[in-house]
Amino acid sequence: MQKILTALFIFIGVVSNSIQAETLTLKVGHLRSLKGNLMVYLWNNPDAYLMKNSADYRVILDLEKSENAPIDGMIKVTIDDLPQGAYAMMLYHDENRSYDFERNFVGIPMEGFAFGNNAQPKLGAPKFQEAAINLGQADVVQQVNVLY
Repeated sequence: MQKILTALFIFIGVVSNSIQAETLTLKVGHLRSLKGNLMVYLWNNPDAYLMKNSADYRVILDLEKSENAPIDGMIKVTIDDLPQGAYAMMLYHDENRSYDFERNFVGIPMEGFAFGNNAQPKLGAPKFQEAAINLGQADVVQQVNVLY
């Protein structure tokens, strides 16, 4: 019986270490105003990347609330309890609170946006791998700058 309990505790330890939760902190700069919302999306599935309704994690930060005031010109967004892995990140500044990433008639963004690793769009959004932030054994802090 003791061997079974020992094996069970070892198994639980191995499983809990393999699904450790991590924290991702984004420091967002270059916002042109503190109006509206900051919409942050994370995908850990490359096939669902940029499909808004398929995001694995979504954070809506009300920029007009005093607790979300910038520190050293940066807005801080913290996402806790993320399983380890690669997450492509995209955010946009929804100044008018439409909850939609607005583009003009030819598809050019009309709102500020940023991707993980400050990946730059080239005739379209960066690839999953370019915008992916890897969460491993330690919490991650990443600075991104919004493009308008």
